[in-house]
Amino acid sequence: MGDGMVRVDEELEVVVSATTAWGVKVTTRDGVDGFIDNLKIPSWLAREELPVSGTSLIVVVLDDVRSPFRGSLLDEDIELARDARRRT
Repeated sequence: MGDGMVRVDEELEVVVSATTAWGVKVTTRDGVDGFIDNLKIPSWLAREELPVSGTSLIVVVLDDVRSPFRGSLLDEDIELARDARRRT
């Protein structure tokens, strides 16, 4: 597990703090920084705009060891995380 602030398969409310060429930086309510790669953002996959700074999102944590944590907005990843939480 990571630093105990976030856990794999956890769903978190985050706010976009910045966009980059390769994804978006996000921050949790508790001030924990995360990153969502473009490949984990549905709007980018649909060739639409990335979420902009200040946008609130629900993200699922994919990797809690890396800093910032890595997350996903994809429905498939969210469903996998929900299934994993149900099994524990």
